[in-house]
Amino acid sequence: MGRTDQYAQEKRVLELKRKRQQSVQKQERRRQRKRKKMKGLDKYVVFCFVSIIIYTIAQTVVTIMTGVESSTLTTCFFSVFGGEVLLCALIKKFKLKSESKESGENEL
Repeated sequence: MGRTDQYAQEKRVLELKRKRQQSVQKQERRRQRKRKKMKGLDKYVVFCFVSIIIYTIAQTVVTIMTGVESSTLTTCFFSVFGGEVLLCALIKKFKLKSESKESGENEL
């Protein structure tokens, strides 16, 4: 009886160590996912969208207070920032396209 109890206890200890190691590995994976840094292009796109939102809110407040809408300024603002976002999207698309071609050539 003594040996089977000792064997069962060792088995439980090993099982606990294995579970503890798995939880540590899961925590490390979570930390690695959180550490992803945004690239410059992504930061710029976020900046453009935030600027558009802030401008829209500010322009709405000014229009409500004064009753005057500045359509030319709004058109120019959205043209600039919308164009910037479009260009960033095109840059990213062509960059991904060229990377996929390079990886395809490397596989052959």
